[in-house]
Amino acid sequence: MKPKKQDPVQHPKFLTNKLCEQDLFEGKSHDSIAQNIANVLDNGSVRIIGLDGGWGCGKSNMVSLIKQKLNSNSSNKYHFYVYDAWGYQTDFQRRSILENLTSYLVDDAKIINHEKWNGRLLQLLSRKRSVGSKVTKELSAISKVAAVLAILLPIFVLIDSCIESTVGKIIYWLIIFILAIYAVYHLQVRNMNKYGQPTNFANVIGELFFSYLDFTSEKGSNNIEASMKYETIYDEEPSSRDFRNWISDIDKDIDGHKLVIVFDNMDRLPQNSIQELWAAIHTFFAEQTYENIRVIVPFDRSHIKGAFSTMSATNNDKSNYFGDDYINKTFNVIYRVSPPMMSDWKAYFAMQWKEAFGLELEANSRVTQIYDQLSERQTPRDIISFINEFVSIKQITTDTIPDEYIAL
Repeated sequence: MKPKKQDPVQHPKFLTNKLCEQDLFEGKSHDSIAQNIANVLDNGSVRIIGLDGGWGCGKSNMVSLIKQKLNSNSSNKYHFYVYDAWGYQTDFQRRSILENLTSYLVDDAKIINHEKWNGRLLQLLSRKRSVGSKVTKELSAISKVAAVLAILLPIFVLIDSCIESTVGKIIYWLIIFILAIYAVYHLQVRNMNKYGQPTNFANVIGELFFSYLDFTSEKGSNNIEASMKYETIYDEEPSSRDFRNWISDIDKDIDGHKLVIVFDNMDRLPQNSIQELWAAIHTFFAEQTYENIRVIVPFDRSHIKGAFSTMSATNNDKSNYFGDDYINKTFNVIYRVSPPMMSDWKAYFAMQWKEAFGLELEANSRVTQIYDQLSERQTPRDIISFINEFVSIKQITTDTIPDEYIAL
């Protein structure tokens, strides 16, 4: 019997740079830190935590580990929303946070009411002005309820004829009247939410008054010379007060659930964007306490310090750094996410090498030695980048070139 023909060569192949969502290093230091952070967040003693680590040391993967720990060991249901600060750097930050967070809670997590919050989002992120115009309006709430009452009137009268007591008749028609008023008010509020109008009591009654005049006027008459139309004009950013109230209302509405907001990729932002976003995080999350909301902020301390540095007037150097002050004032607790230890990264390197080439890496491989001597750091991201570049060269060269020369 002939041996089964193997599939076309699959190695060498490129490695993916997606989160592995587990601690692959021997020391399991990241796993231990993630468990401790999960415990701290779950017991509510700390509600905003910083993850301090250099580029590529595994902060994003740490967040995934924390999510696993919380949802596997806690009695609470935790929902994680990751705000990609780098991806939204060209947007207005406060507006972008509210829009994307609300969309996540409505469409993905499904823990807040769709109709209510979409209407509120339109109302919050816009300003409105009233302009005079004659408009053709849809069937009003009063018209809808009146039409239903007209259809059911014979039934109401028939039931009324069966009631002998005068008091009973009064109570009967009073109940119908109250139900009709409730239905009119409820329909009017729903219509106003639909168009992003404020639904306070005075505004609802005002809209009902105009609806009543429309309903009672004769066809073709000109009793109402003009009606009110809402014209929406978008503002650039919601105010600080609106933003704070918005987050507070979300905190109340998700009662029974826990929300963790992660501000990721901050160390990729330009310095002016870091200052803007950091100020928002400090103002709305570090200085406010929410019952059901927790916040995690991964950051690179050196990058943050550079963003909050000032220029010296004498030698034009950035000699005054206030980054540590901003960091310490924002977080009560900061966890250091350190790069893997020497023994750990070598084992990780060998594992990724086997994934890429399908072969075991020799214990004292010259490729590992060269990488160790000539690389500035050994992080998971740097290791994957090095191996992928090695694969790209290997695919276009012959096997006669030794691996150590490709590594060099």
